[in-house]
Amino acid sequence: MGKKINFKQFAKFFWGVASEKEKKQVYNSEASDEMLKKHWNDLEASQNEEKSTTELFSKISKDKEKSTPIFTIGRLSRIAAVMILLLAVGTVLYLFTDHPYQFLTQEVEYTVHENPKGQRSQIVLPDGSLVWLNSDSKLSYAENFSNTENRSIKLKGEAYFDVKHNEEKPFIVSINDINVKVLGTSFNIRGFDGSDKINTILVSGKVAISNKTNNIEKYLAPGSMCVYSKKEQKLEIKSGVDIEKNISWKNGKLIFDNEPLLTLVKELERWYGVSFEIPESLKGKYRYTITITDESIPEVCELIKRTTPISYTIKGNKVFINPNE
Repeated sequence: MGKKINFKQFAKFFWGVASEKEKKQVYNSEASDEMLKKHWNDLEASQNEEKSTTELFSKISKDKEKSTPIFTIGRLSRIAAVMILLLAVGTVLYLFTDHPYQFLTQEVEYTVHENPKGQRSQIVLPDGSLVWLNSDSKLSYAENFSNTENRSIKLKGEAYFDVKHNEEKPFIVSINDINVKVLGTSFNIRGFDGSDKINTILVSGKVAISNKTNNIEKYLAPGSMCVYSKKEQKLEIKSGVDIEKNISWKNGKLIFDNEPLLTLVKELERWYGVSFEIPESLKGKYRYTITITDESIPEVCELIKRTTPISYTIKGNKVFINPNE
């Protein structure tokens, strides 16, 4: 026996607006079996009742020699049944929704893509827009944008977007406390957990960035970056940004320009899916300018060792960095 369903699901199935998931629930539910059996039993009962009523009127007609139409009661019964059905459907609509017409729309189903550390992916959205999702990042969106007012995306981590132009349906990326709204453009958003900053870099087109808390909105020009501080809830625009450096990750490359060791290893942890152990004495001591493409983690550690006096040990997915004594 299947699972139980509610009247809202059955009504949507009845009106032909149920999603595939909802249709399967109706097909395999106890409730639908019960409704069909009840309908069949009621139909048989009404037919028997109509037959008995007809026989009774026929007898009365003979006794009184009148020409009373014997189909009147049966027709009235059918009309009453149709009216009851319409009233029942209307009642269901008003009981289960504030807006009955919205009730008849299909349920929006969502797709979720999540990359662990050490894994990156490219995604094609329902409208043909492309997304490069970085490691340690998560993306969710509606399976079909035709059932939504806009193209709404939820992001955790970092992603690069190449958006198809559609004036009628804005493309909105929601990450933490900000929304990034576009019509058709290319941009990068970075806002990992544990970081106070959310950086949005515009490559081409135009975007509007708004703070959900105070509704402050900023516009970006190509080559500029909007920095949002979670702590201060403040948006700041910066121009003259090195776009290649900031979006190189989507092409399988990491570029570091005079970055401290702690920043370097945090990126490497996400990129390779490893963890680093570093003593306090080294965390703010050295800075690195380095480009990483397809090197393995031992090869990267060798590059670090050649430029600074450190030693390293790799055990499984853990890398231990120590001063070279």
